[in-house]
Amino acid sequence: MPPPPCVQKDFSLHRLRLLLALCLALAPLHPLDIFAEEATEGAQPSTLEERIQVTATRIPEKTTTAPVSVTVISREELLRRGAYDLRSALALIAGVDIAPGGDGGPAGYVPEFWGLKEFDAFLLAVDGIPSGGAFNPALATLDLTNVDRIEVLRGAAPVMYGATSFVGVINVIHRAPGEGEPTLGASAGSYGSGSVAWHSPLAGWAGVSSSLSLDAGRQGFSDDRTEVERGHLLWQNSRTIGPGLLRFGLDGTWLRQDPASPHPRAGTELSPLVPLDARDGALAARPARRQLQSDWVSPQ
Repeated sequence: MPPPPCVQKDFSLHRLRLLLALCLALAPLHPLDIFAEEATEGAQPSTLEERIQVTATRIPEKTTTAPVSVTVISREELLRRGAYDLRSALALIAGVDIAPGGDGGPAGYVPEFWGLKEFDAFLLAVDGIPSGGAFNPALATLDLTNVDRIEVLRGAAPVMYGATSFVGVINVIHRAPGEGEPTLGASAGSYGSGSVAWHSPLAGWAGVSSSLSLDAGRQGFSDDRTEVERGHLLWQNSRTIGPGLLRFGLDGTWLRQDPASPHPRAGTELSPLVPLDARDGALAARPARRQLQSDWVSPQ
């Protein structure tokens, strides 16, 4: 016996409502799925910026595959930050802090790696060559003119660099001789601070690529008894010989620093009865470092 007409009508209306609700529920999914597929197909996979370093293993290697923690600060980053010393250059590196001053006078620094603030706990290298004596990094004479990048290795590296690098290595690397365009820069700051720097590649001779950098400056402090004056010359040369590269040059620094510590005087002159210690010995202008350097880079 067939159902009454009213029952058939209600059943058909119920099915129509279900079908309409299902269509409304599924309708927005179709264009969204198409949009998601198009976005996925057009998207480029995100990649971390990879930089090449040589500090960790002495051979060019990506920072993402190096066996230790290495941070590379490029020349472009140094220029954007307006970095003029090691403290401003390394200000944003995690696990590293640089305090100004120290036993080396107002021109020096006291780096801190992983909370250990010891003057002799790390190794300072310039172009891969240790700068300064054992446990005595030459921070007061460090210059950032014509620097290509700074590589900071956090962690012990005694196998590669000896016992002086038991908390880390700071490797300051200059641009290769003959690279770059002639540049001239100047800066001015508070307390009478200012500097001027010049760099230029030189004409090649006998197959040798050369460049010359000169800079001079003065740094003042809120304590008017303290000041630092410096001048720096860097002459770089390189020549390809067979499969390797011969590098040689001259690195000289003139430094005068006047710390705020008391200066015993007899009248207008320093008293000869009190010997000058390592800090006050820098009161008189004198060559702080003169270094002839050469090395041979063999192919890897």
